[in-house]
Amino acid sequence: MDLSKIRYYFKAAELQNVTQAAKACHLAQTSMSKYLSNLKRETGVLLLDRKKNRLILNESGSRFYQEMKKIDGTYRNLCQLLQQNRTSRLNLGVVTSDYSEFDLIEGFERTPEGIQVFCQEDETVFRLQQ
Repeated sequence: MDLSKIRYYFKAAELQNVTQAAKACHLAQTSMSKYLSNLKRETGVLLLDRKKNRLILNESGSRFYQEMKKIDGTYRNLCQLLQQNRTSRLNLGVVTSDYSEFDLIEGFERTPEGIQVFCQEDETVFRLQQ
């Protein structure tokens, strides 16, 4: 299941119309119908009932909608959090001639995995840990 495409299902359920949902998602109506059909096959259950020109959430569809909304919200929040952390950076400046006697630098040498620490002396950059 492509989590980014689940929003097509949300829109179809909310608008109760394949054509309007496709238009709102900037898709061709046939692409929207194909996506909904693939979703039915993937889940193994009918999620939307057709009544005249409307799509109605059935019991399974309603539960699927509610639970997937939670998952989608968690996914979006996680992406946002990761993007914020990706741009976070801490720069420390230390003026000393001998880094080996400086306790703070030794503490940075024991940083958790995945954090990079760099020391710069004059114009040369030394990598302490990767």
